[in-house]
Amino acid sequence: MEKIAFLYVSEILPGKIANDVHRPVPWVTKETLPVTTNFDVTFGLILKVREPYKVEVDVFFDGKSLLGKDRDDVSADPIVSYVNHDDDYVSIENMSLFGVEISNYGLHKVVAKLYGTSGAVSEENLLSEQECYFVVSNGWLK
Repeated sequence: MEKIAFLYVSEILPGKIANDVHRPVPWVTKETLPVTTNFDVTFGLILKVREPYKVEVDVFFDGKSLLGKDRDDVSADPIVSYVNHDDDYVSIENMSLFGVEISNYGLHKVVAKLYGTSGAVSEENLLSEQECYFVVSNGWLK
């Protein structure tokens, strides 16, 4: 029953409020690389009330994580949430990723994983996984 309903990314640009729900923006413009940038990752969750959960998010290029092993734990903040009489919890949540190192143009993958635990994560307690993508380019034609 527990699922990640959807997942999308948008870059946090100057003047944009971090940790907020924004429209999906699967294009990123960078004139020169490498560069460090920030992203808001927005996702929908369908959960049960009073159960332990953990969500992990990572960004990849060519199969390699761009967040690194020494990154700080990041947490999601519910933006909108609802609970029904059957203890179903549905929410739209946002996670801000700061300092993502972009070194290559092309297709990048964002992966979110939902685990049924508040402790150590493992494949045994993986409940749901969702992917989305964005493209980095040095310019776009309209």
